[in-house]
Amino acid sequence: MFSFVARQAIFDNKLNTVGYELLFRDSMVNRFPDVSSEQATTQLIEEQFFGAPVGVNFPHQLLVDGLAETLPKDRVIIEILETASPDHRLLETVKRMQTQGFRIALDDFSLSSEWDAFIPYINIIKFDIQKNTREEIAAYI
Repeated sequence: MFSFVARQAIFDNKLNTVGYELLFRDSMVNRFPDVSSEQATTQLIEEQFFGAPVGVNFPHQLLVDGLAETLPKDRVIIEILETASPDHRLLETVKRMQTQGFRIALDDFSLSSEWDAFIPYINIIKFDIQKNTREEIAAYI
């Protein structure tokens, strides 16, 4: 099976591109298809790795199952999907991956205290600027 990939730029606070998040698509229709997150992530990993580091969205289960840890840590940014539950198993996984040298991002982060325990182990927080103003984000930081 072949996939199409959308690349979404990730910017630093000076709007310099620091990497890209890869978004799985399976047709010319630019939207997420009716497949599981596990299938999309697995296929994306199999078919794509080029250029600057890429962000790969991981659902909770694939993270705790260790799939992300099979990837080259210098070529990938592990993005925790916004649908992931910030539970103890995920926190332990993130801590382990951080000590192994993986870069970890929170994807479409909502301004919520339930992720506070994770923050010391996170390299990148991707705020959804359509959901929060710059002032709200600055106040959270």
